[in-house]
Amino acid sequence: MINTKSIAFRNSIIYLLLFLVGIGLVGVLMFRYSAKAILDSAEKDVVHRSELVEVKINEYINGLVNDISYLADSPILGEYLDRPTPINYRLLSQDYLSLIKSKSDFSQIRFIGVDNEGKEIVRVDRDDSGSKIAPSTVLQSKGDRSYFREALILPPSEIYFSRIDLNREFGEISIPYTPTLRVAKPIYRNGIKQGVIVVNSNLDQLFDQLSNLVGNDYALRIINPEGYYIMHESTDSTFIFDTEVTAHPQVKDMTSLEMSMGDVVSDINQLYVTNLINISDQYKLTQTVVADKSYILDSYYHWRNNSLMIILAISFLFLAVAFYILNRQAKRLGDITRGMLDFSTSRAISNLPTERSDEIGYLARSLNDMATIVNDQIDTVESAKDKAETAVREKSEFIENMSHEIRNPLQSIIGLTSMLKSNNPTPSQQKLIDSLIFNTTNLNSLVNNILDFQNVISGNLTLKYNWYDLRNLVVEVVNSNKYAAISKNISIQFDISNHIESEEYRIDSLRLVQILNNLISNAIKYTEVEGSVNVKLVELSDLLGRKTLRFSVIDTGIGLTESEILRMKERYVTGGGVDSLSSSFGLGLSIVNELLAYFGSRLQVTSTKDEGSTFYFDLDVEWRAATLDNSNLDSESKMPPMDVLIIDDDPQIIEVYKHFFEHTEVRTTYHNEVPSSRDIDYDLIISDYRLENTTLLDEKEKLLSLANKSTPLIIVSATVPDVDVLSADIDCVYYLSKPFQLSDLKLTIARVLVFAKFGIPTFESIKSDYDYQEQKYNRAISLLRDEWKSSMNTSIIRTIRDNDVQEYKNILHKIITSLRRMGLVKLEQHLLSIQQLLESGESMNISEIGKLEEALQIYLQVIEQEIN
Repeated sequence: MINTKSIAFRNSIIYLLLFLVGIGLVGVLMFRYSAKAILDSAEKDVVHRSELVEVKINEYINGLVNDISYLADSPILGEYLDRPTPINYRLLSQDYLSLIKSKSDFSQIRFIGVDNEGKEIVRVDRDDSGSKIAPSTVLQSKGDRSYFREALILPPSEIYFSRIDLNREFGEISIPYTPTLRVAKPIYRNGIKQGVIVVNSNLDQLFDQLSNLVGNDYALRIINPEGYYIMHESTDSTFIFDTEVTAHPQVKDMTSLEMSMGDVVSDINQLYVTNLINISDQYKLTQTVVADKSYILDSYYHWRNNSLMIILAISFLFLAVAFYILNRQAKRLGDITRGMLDFSTSRAISNLPTERSDEIGYLARSLNDMATIVNDQIDTVESAKDKAETAVREKSEFIENMSHEIRNPLQSIIGLTSMLKSNNPTPSQQKLIDSLIFNTTNLNSLVNNILDFQNVISGNLTLKYNWYDLRNLVVEVVNSNKYAAISKNISIQFDISNHIESEEYRIDSLRLVQILNNLISNAIKYTEVEGSVNVKLVELSDLLGRKTLRFSVIDTGIGLTESEILRMKERYVTGGGVDSLSSSFGLGLSIVNELLAYFGSRLQVTSTKDEGSTFYFDLDVEWRAATLDNSNLDSESKMPPMDVLIIDDDPQIIEVYKHFFEHTEVRTTYHNEVPSSRDIDYDLIISDYRLENTTLLDEKEKLLSLANKSTPLIIVSATVPDVDVLSADIDCVYYLSKPFQLSDLKLTIARVLVFAKFGIPTFESIKSDYDYQEQKYNRAISLLRDEWKSSMNTSIIRTIRDNDVQEYKNILHKIITSLRRMGLVKLEQHLLSIQQLLESGESMNISEIGKLEEALQIYLQVIEQEIN
């Protein structure tokens, strides 16, 4: 029996009537087919015009190939190369002049010899006054130009094409802007390189012809491989990589664009087709012909709008009828909706029409029951949430307190040890102090095993690379474990390849020591009395400045079966396992494998039961011949006179600071809490992060009253603080991890003072240039490092000392772009002021030269640390 009171029944009748009326409006479907037919026609036209553009560009490139080939095979050139007489030189010049006059798009033709740093032999130019042969007095050396160097190494049959950019004269962009393509071909005579022919082609005419090909109804856009427009309907959008100092690619997703090559793509506003144009194997352009849908469909829209007005008028009539009927039913549904909305705040639903016998009544009763269940669940969840938040908060507080309480005494030990070392110890005392220093470092490593384990497994650890003598590092680790080995009457030795002693490797030494210490201590633990442990370091491969090294810890201990090895691997890969073997290896091997993952490696095991085990891993590292550490600051360099505020609540650490600054010209003020006011303007503030029962962030307002925005701040902390909160108010905030060596403190002070004076380098712009691809970014940073090593740390200091103005300007011109990309505007201004000083004939103060050299060394360190 059908329930005629059902809301579903009544709505079904209404919708049926509306549907029947809608059948009479089926003509609306014609809109879609009409628009589709117009767009299909436009798609074909877009494809056709794109093909015309591709043909035209290929025809133009082929013409350039023919022209450059003609010039290369010219008998006049051959005659000149065989007999470079004045007559043959004039004939060759006239030949080039005739060609440039006949080619209105050629702006320059030149023949560059291989001698005299690639000096031009013949050059003809076109300018506003016409075409002319350049006199010998204005011929230039082009040996440093990329088009000359890259064309010169090509075989005779190949042709070099440059990237398309704006023409430059004497390093400045020509006005008006002239898009230019350079074509070059090497010249061989009897198998010997004679030089390079270069043609500069003005692409204005080509771009005009391409615009005419696509017509006024369409737009043509040409994009270079880096994602910049070199042709666009808006000329302001073209060549911004040449015209703007810091430019970002305009086409962010080149991959998406390339995936649609040859296909017509339709979005809300446009139709476009994209094709790839091969200028050369190394240089490819992407051309897109774009059609504006609103223009194409203009007449259609006019007809459609008129038709829609009629349809809407009819629909409105029926809508009014339907609305009247449905509105009566909606009032009850509105009561239910309001009850549900109120539930989020009051957790109660009232005024529901539970007395109705239709679906609305059923819904109201169900919601009422649901509210009761949800309230019970919310009470349970809130109780569990409070307990979980309390547990997490207590855990975090415990870790922070443990980190502070353990690392503070460690800092005191390290500082006091440095004080002992500086008090002229006897040779026998020196050995004890060195052992104390190394074992304190190992103790710090062990503390890191515990306190930093959460950072390791959560992926928040950052490796800190630097150059180290791995032989000394391994020997020190072995020596630090000798006592444990001797206590069990175990022989512990090391075996290191001889050539490793003469090399340095770029590694995070702290984490490597952690790994080796864990493996060696495990080996000693499971080796019987009179057994042996051998630490071995060998080279596996050497390729392109990187070597693969194998670290092995070999013992004669209890050994492992295949099943035990499998269970052990399962534990440190998955964190599972509850048997005695897994539990015995415990946290140590878990940390080893987690740390090795940061190095891109993993722990390997080979073992024979009752005979012994070998734990080994391979590291792919950069290497170089062992040198004096020029990247570090001179340990004897003096700190400048300045006023320093030191805030620390540990008296022993205060004593360490006092000893550190004792023989300097630094004026220090000490407080065990953040003072409320200042008596002087401080040049530097050094503060512990945790002070009694508060933190530096809690004392933010008092701290800001002590410092100007430009006053550098060094935060010393056993845990990683949130320095971003302070960075908004202080320009230079630096974090120093506790415990630290006094040499680390000195280097940090030097670094912070340099950053405060010249700026903090940033690498975001360089990362963006390479789409945040780590491999490409590391290659770019490596090139930047090499540039700084050659141009800044050696050459630029020498030119200042020698008052060589021209060479200084040349070096500054090479590196000024990298300064801007790293945001070092203040350093750039300082170097430019030095240029003005040298140009005026004055000499720079020797101490200022030393300070500049020290600053450049610090920036070089930062660049090297950026390489992963």
